[in-house]
Amino acid sequence: EIGAPITWARHNVSFAASMLRDVSGYAEEVDRVEDIPDQEGITSRAYKAPCGVCLGIAPWNAPIILGVRAVAAPLLCGNTVILKGNEFAPETFRRLGDVFHSAGIPDDVLQVVLTLPEDSETAVEALIRAPVVRRVNFTGSTRVGRRVAELCATNLKRSLLELGGQANQVVLDDADIDAAAEAAL
Repeated sequence: EIGAPITWARHNVSFAASMLRDVSGYAEEVDRVEDIPDQEGITSRAYKAPCGVCLGIAPWNAPIILGVRAVAAPLLCGNTVILKGNEFAPETFRRLGDVFHSAGIPDDVLQVVLTLPEDSETAVEALIRAPVVRRVNFTGSTRVGRRVAELCATNLKRSLLELGGQANQVVLDDADIDAAAEAAL
């Protein structure tokens, strides 16, 4: 769907499967209760508890890996998840949701939301503003991530952002320097 070479597609699937196995290795940690004694002889007890609805927003360029990463840990921790798939790879995100549902994750525990490109920003804003959404995980551009962070701050939602802008650029001797500088910006 995104025009990826077969080696990249296979890597997406195998890495996502590996990620699921790795996350499942933490299952016993989720239910572990920790007793924390202090110097006064008083013991505090720490329980892990689900936070509620988590919104995962994943990009098109590695949809399977980043879609799985957005939902695996929140699901393991007992949360429900809304996965906002990217409008440039809707079929991939729809099928990813189908895979989770066929594995036994109920529809009301994981939902995949897809929009038209022109509706994406409005949908993301509405999802972040929704009172039931407690956490937001975004992977994508710095420009959009800044807006997601603003919305999360305004609505007092915890966010986890993995932003772009970390790509290297190679400029060869015969390059148009002005065009290369423009592309870097």
